[in-house]
Amino acid sequence: MSGKLDQISGKVKETAGEVLNDSKLQAEGVVQQGIGKVKEVAAEIEEKAGDVLKKGKEEAEHLIDDAKEKAENLINDIKSKF
Repeated sequence: MSGKLDQISGKVKETAGEVLNDSKLQAEGVVQQGIGKVKEVAAEIEEKAGDVLKKGKEEAEHLIDDAKEKAENLINDIKSKF
């Protein structure tokens, strides 16, 4: 939510700068809006990266379980021959 708050605050500053003919305040508002957008994108990337890591972990666990099962089956086949 921080990104949205920065965007809203930045827009207020930008508008106030326009109304007051204060180019510094207007520029600060534009910069703050940009910071807000960057924060939002960073949060989205973090969320997607977390999803990818979770999926990878689940897939790795599945592969490990399959490998264990195959190893146990192989051991049992070898034991049954002796």
